[in-house]
Amino acid sequence: MYADDFKALFPDGEWENSGNDNYLINCPFHDHLESKTLAIDFNSGLWVCKNPECGASGKGVKQLEQRMYRQERIGAFEEQISIGRSKLQNDKEMLTFLQNERGLNAETAYRYSLAVSTEPVKDTLTGVVTYKKYLLIPIFDRTGNIVSGRKYLLPQYREDGDTKIKFTWPKSPITLYPVSSLNKGTIVITEGELDALLLNQLGIPAVTSTGGSSADFKPFASSFQGKTVYICYDSDNAGKTGAEKVAKTLINQPDTVVYNIDLQLEDGEDVTDYFIKYKKTKDDFLMLMKHAQKIETPTPPELPMSHIGTKHINKQYLVEARVLGESGISKFLWNHHSVLECKGYGLEACHDCPLNEAKKAVVIEPNDPLVMELIEQTPQKQRQFIGSMAHIPYITNTKRCNFWKFSDESKQEIAVPIFIESADENTPEAKRELAGYVTTEKAASSIKSGHKARFWLTPVQETRNNGQLMFIAEEAIPLQDDLDTFKMTEKLHARLKVFQGNPFQKIPEITSSLNKSIYRIRGREDLVTAYDLVYHSVLGIPNPNAPNRIVKGWVELLVIGDPGEGKSQLAMEMQRYYDLGAIQDAATATPGGLTVTTVQMGGKWIFRDGLLPLNDRRLVFIDEFNKLHAEDMGRLNTSRSSGSITASSSAGTYEKDARVRLVWITNPRDGQRINMGRDAGEFPIKMVPELFPDRGSQDRLDFAVLILQVDDKPEFTFPPADKEDPVYTKELCRSLILWAWTRRPDQIKFTKDAVKEIRLISDQLRRTYWHADSDIELINSGERTTERIMRLSAAAAARTYSTADGENLFITPEHVQFVKQFLENQYGKMEYGEYIQSIQMRQKARIIEEAEETPDTEKTIEQVAEAQVYQLLIQDRLFKDMLTSGMYDISLERKLENRNVLGWLYTKGYVRTDDARHFKFTKAFYQELEPRLGNIPQTF
Repeated sequence: MYADDFKALFPDGEWENSGNDNYLINCPFHDHLESKTLAIDFNSGLWVCKNPECGASGKGVKQLEQRMYRQERIGAFEEQISIGRSKLQNDKEMLTFLQNERGLNAETAYRYSLAVSTEPVKDTLTGVVTYKKYLLIPIFDRTGNIVSGRKYLLPQYREDGDTKIKFTWPKSPITLYPVSSLNKGTIVITEGELDALLLNQLGIPAVTSTGGSSADFKPFASSFQGKTVYICYDSDNAGKTGAEKVAKTLINQPDTVVYNIDLQLEDGEDVTDYFIKYKKTKDDFLMLMKHAQKIETPTPPELPMSHIGTKHINKQYLVEARVLGESGISKFLWNHHSVLECKGYGLEACHDCPLNEAKKAVVIEPNDPLVMELIEQTPQKQRQFIGSMAHIPYITNTKRCNFWKFSDESKQEIAVPIFIESADENTPEAKRELAGYVTTEKAASSIKSGHKARFWLTPVQETRNNGQLMFIAEEAIPLQDDLDTFKMTEKLHARLKVFQGNPFQKIPEITSSLNKSIYRIRGREDLVTAYDLVYHSVLGIPNPNAPNRIVKGWVELLVIGDPGEGKSQLAMEMQRYYDLGAIQDAATATPGGLTVTTVQMGGKWIFRDGLLPLNDRRLVFIDEFNKLHAEDMGRLNTSRSSGSITASSSAGTYEKDARVRLVWITNPRDGQRINMGRDAGEFPIKMVPELFPDRGSQDRLDFAVLILQVDDKPEFTFPPADKEDPVYTKELCRSLILWAWTRRPDQIKFTKDAVKEIRLISDQLRRTYWHADSDIELINSGERTTERIMRLSAAAAARTYSTADGENLFITPEHVQFVKQFLENQYGKMEYGEYIQSIQMRQKARIIEEAEETPDTEKTIEQVAEAQVYQLLIQDRLFKDMLTSGMYDISLERKLENRNVLGWLYTKGYVRTDDARHFKFTKAFYQELEPRLGNIPQTF
């Protein structure tokens, strides 16, 4: 089928049949000694050289013809070089030109295989033949093979219209020259080949592009990775423009430093003029390099995230935002630097294919919106897109040729999906969050969930699904995080000593001063102290009773109070002054919003961090948390104790730290003010299990405080400070908290007396506030109580900067005693002890089995009635239990005696009702009447 066409390529060739339509002939691409190695199938058109050192292969007559043409050109050029090198040694005109006008000596000419060639040129109009002399410059690859050649026409032979320098044959590949200089760590890039050779002759490594000043440097960019590069182009507009293009390309290479050398010459002059015309020396040029301008990565204009709109699409900006969550599993590869190559298959389309004579590079920068066409795509679709970018021809009306492949020079990048949140609190809700991708491995490795960063961000439109607004970011510069960068200095250590002192005097002093000058919430000093204990709690504590055991150090607080009494306002004021902590309204929170949730992005499910992992090692106020469902609270139990959140879903497996200091703020469930009178239905402490019905969830709390409308609220006697407290400044308060938050467990030291005091006080608190039948877990029988006292004591010590060296935190007996006193004050207000006593009295009550021998006949009618009440309460357990639980319904009562007893109890204030139907014992019953039941003799 192709026999005649193939044989026409080898008119003098001797063919050897190797079976069927397969024939062998000498391969034109290497020297032959004996056997023929080029095998051609005349039927299919396939051809391949069997010599393993050659391996040339392809399909079709035209491809072989083109390959042979190129080989002939290279062969002819190699012969020209061989002859021309010998002639150059005796060509005084060329040697004089090289030495006087280009500064190149004979040794350099020999080293780089420069040659001379004199060629006849016939004038197309007159037919006159003239001879022109060229300097031949062979271009080698890294293996030492010639890949192209350059011909430099000497000035004295140039006429109008003549090109100064050109390729020896058409379609030659554009490369770097000389490639031997790429082995150096510091390189100068010049605009011309002879300029580069001159610098190399002087011992200054230099290269150039054989494509001139306008050549695209992207295909060569990776060759300069990790190097120091000096760009020294010609002193004209074209040179300046080309230098800017090269700098812009190279500055994005990892660990590459780029400088621009200003030769300070006349327009059009170059490196050679610097040395030849102006007689400058190597030292002069090195001085230019020393003072060269460093090219900084051009910073895009800043843009607040709240301003991003349609006019910003496909333009790069510098945007500050907080990372809400990044995918730990979904990492997508995309084609950053694609180098396409093809052996050719003899198709008609091969003739016009850009891969016909050379490789083709397609470079897509990480900030190019085209990245969106490659992310989350199959390798096949990525290949199709790159093929279209390289202008690979179609072989049918609808299908591009797909015989090409990616060379080993190709490089991919990583894209990671993330969510970001505006750093501006006043951002409209619709623009508060944005989904997108960081498009480089470097950027992906630098971001951290919950932390702020400055993103080199390009808003783009998602093109494959719903067209939503997204972003790509090639760079993410983490902003310094206080927890990671906090350092103690001698000066700061001295300034923080203002917080030191006995906690019984110092903590109230600090609290009072800050409340009067900054917070301005009347009568809430105890609440300030409670919030401060949470703020100043540490991360981990070594258990002094078990030296190898580290227990959690971060504290949880429950605040229950009447509506409108400053609980939330104080939290906002302290958060604003300390500039630390976050506030979340539970009404807008979900379990996923607090922990972790999965969201769909670009067709994939990924994890999005909730509030707690975003605030790992920090503090969060959760306001009106009673709006969270009890079952949702139970889901937080593990993370609240372990400090870690785990999840599994279609997005994969998720695990992140969530060691968060928590303050739970709430009003009573009914939204009414708390009844503290003797007619109250329950002790205030009973609101704790109402809010935390799950005992495990309640057990994670460290302490609780009660805020009442009737609390004493003295007026402030002087106006607030202008900006900050004159002694306890904003900077010092913030530094003290950061100091506490950055203490390691090995820096937490309990004195021996403090350890003894912790054991003693833990036992005392258990005796006062614990009972087996109690519903309250704030004080319990196990080690939890001891650990609570340890945590709070460490927080009290940190609040008073209890350190001698600024490194170690020392807990003394005074800190433990302060915690005991503070808890007793708060639990006394919540009638915790009275609640436990009522349980103890109830347990002691016994049913009287036998009446006294002789009743007192002189009892008054009132006394007899009281005796009947006692007798009924002792004998009718159902009647009493229903009143205890609040489920007694008088409308269902049929016994007149029971109705009369209920009336007596109501008159005395021992029961209460909200609807005149359902009745419940009051605190007065448990405190006054129930203790007597066990000691009243039965009279009936």
